[in-house]
Amino acid sequence: MRIAQAKHMLLGTNDKLQDIALKTGFADGSYLGKTFSKYVHLSPSSFRKRKHTSRIVSIQLKVTLDE
Repeated sequence: MRIAQAKHMLLGTNDKLQDIALKTGFADGSYLGKTFSKYVHLSPSSFRKRKHTSRIVSIQLKVTLDE
């Protein structure tokens, strides 16, 4: 659930990772980054950069189905 919220914020805002971490219940940006990478298989910055590719759509669907 928190990863889904972070994904939404990464795609929909220009907030810094630290701010997204605090808003989604993570202790800090570093922990969010590690956890995000574990489940999404991309760093938060890579995810944000690839927001307009079909790969992101497939990753979003896979993570949603796996949650």
